[in-house]
Amino acid sequence: MFIDKNRFYTLYKKELPKQLEVFFQNPIPIPLSFSFKDKPFILEIQEFLNLDNVKESDIKNQLLPFAINSDGFKIYVDLKDKNLALLQEEYGDIDSICIGVEELKNIQKDESLISKFTELFLQTSGDGYALDVPKDMQKGKMDSDGWCEWKATNSSVSSKDFNSIENRIGFIFPNSFKEYFTYKNLLMTDFLVRLPQTPSDNPLGELKEYLALLDDPDSFFKVNSLIPFAYDGDERGTICFCKKDSFIILVDSSKVLQDNYQGEKFFDSFDDLIKAIIDELESYQ
Repeated sequence: MFIDKNRFYTLYKKELPKQLEVFFQNPIPIPLSFSFKDKPFILEIQEFLNLDNVKESDIKNQLLPFAINSDGFKIYVDLKDKNLALLQEEYGDIDSICIGVEELKNIQKDESLISKFTELFLQTSGDGYALDVPKDMQKGKMDSDGWCEWKATNSSVSSKDFNSIENRIGFIFPNSFKEYFTYKNLLMTDFLVRLPQTPSDNPLGELKEYLALLDDPDSFFKVNSLIPFAYDGDERGTICFCKKDSFIILVDSSKVLQDNYQGEKFFDSFDDLIKAIIDELESYQ
């Protein structure tokens, strides 16, 4: 996230606090959890807000919209407080959560599965060569066959981008699945499961191609309440979420015409799938 200091000054008639400027100096993966040694709760951030979210009442009360937590409540920074206290709006009431931006900056951030997976992927087999690499992901020149060395870049996808998708298909994706798309732009994501590539010029493109399989009301996936999102690395078939319980289901292409076949359970959750991929990548080290 980036806060335009000039625009902030125009809105609030004061300089951007240094603590906020420092907090957002480096890219921050979303969603993100903060744990505290002396407080019995975890602050889970789903999305950071920007100056487009500022209202006249916020300026009047010197409140800066800061983030949306995992419960969908808005978090503000109290610009009147020297420690830049964080306040939570819940059902119309705004109360302190007894944390300041400085404390948030200094605490240990919980490492997410997706950030661990991504860093391990880039260390072991990422940043290789791929076709049709977007310009901002290119590390060198493209060869005559269209191959180019690539690099990961920060994703422009936000949790808001999933709202319309989830409303359309009637399914809420797990947070870690959404974080896969909101964290980094990645290519050549072939593991025990071929996860969707997320090129910077169309990071949700491959996911939407899978979801287009639901457009046919008589499709195997629609009939069996499955949400396709990837392909099996051994070419057996499509990988899906079960709408009922979010289990990961493998739909074996050779069995879809069998009576009463509804796919087979592959993993208990998307987290378990990512953990298995992490184990696979660690075996290469």
